[in-house]
Amino acid sequence: MSVNVLIVGAGPTGLSLALLLLRSGLTVRILEKESQFHIGERGAGLHPRTLELYKFLGILPALLSQSATSPRNLKYFSSPEDGKPPRYAPFFEPLDDTPSKPMINDRMLGQDRHEKLLRDRIFDDYGVKIELGAEHHSFEQHPGGIVARVFKTTDTGKVEEVATADWLVGADGARSTVRKQIGLSFLGESVSEMASVTGDICILEGSLTQEHPDGLTIWGVFSSGAAMWMRPCLVPGKNLFSFYIQCASEMKAVEISSSRQALIERIHELTGRNDIEFGELVWMGVWRPNIRMVDKFGSGRVFVAGDAAHVHSPNGAQVRYFRDNQVKW
Repeated sequence: MSVNVLIVGAGPTGLSLALLLLRSGLTVRILEKESQFHIGERGAGLHPRTLELYKFLGILPALLSQSATSPRNLKYFSSPEDGKPPRYAPFFEPLDDTPSKPMINDRMLGQDRHEKLLRDRIFDDYGVKIELGAEHHSFEQHPGGIVARVFKTTDTGKVEEVATADWLVGADGARSTVRKQIGLSFLGESVSEMASVTGDICILEGSLTQEHPDGLTIWGVFSSGAAMWMRPCLVPGKNLFSFYIQCASEMKAVEISSSRQALIERIHELTGRNDIEFGELVWMGVWRPNIRMVDKFGSGRVFVAGDAAHVHSPNGAQVRYFRDNQVKW
């Protein structure tokens, strides 16, 4: 069946775009090459402008009920050796909403739960399911639309399928296949020497709990290249924390992320807190700062959005949702 828009990628960008299009009366297909949905907190911050868009999409009440306010305080330890008491500093100052800024404070919701919220609304309201194990391979543009080749993973292997649509949007991440196929430049730089390790892990015993009053806890001195922070994820039934470990080199980041044991040893080394016992490691990976942007956002009937179009600091990622709205129009 032909649709108005074929969306490649089922992250927050692809899903929010799909919901925008469906609310406008268009038909969509959403392809996701992975065989299961993404896990982990990853990009958990939601800024006020995103909340305003989600109010327009009708999902703000559900999001507010599942999310939490951003950490307000920072508890800062310099190092386990110096024995100095921790310092406290405000991390985010809570502000009062006003008529002109009705949602002025950030919210935190893990990306896996964020995506599920969008998926549920797309299915409940419009009956559209995300097609897992469906990998976009290539496409051809014609005056009246696009014809794409899709490889779908089944129990018996991969099956090729032809998908037709009026438009194609690549929301398939920084390594976007769609972007490469339409020949867009991805100008900028990657800074591998500033690599870090990030992920989510459960804590079994120790003083860090989901109700930790200090919000964000930091150990180390960032300027020395040896520091980390941990943030409670506020997942019901799990004492789950996100972690971020700054590394002096990419080699060190790869070493720390090589195993759960290597990660735990580094956390104990940085914090001096050998009393903290860890449980399930939900996910872990190496993050490298990238600042890149396409020279244009599309060609003919094909567009790119989200990380496929621009990568930058985590705080800059909120622009993805507004690019989606512009793409929709």
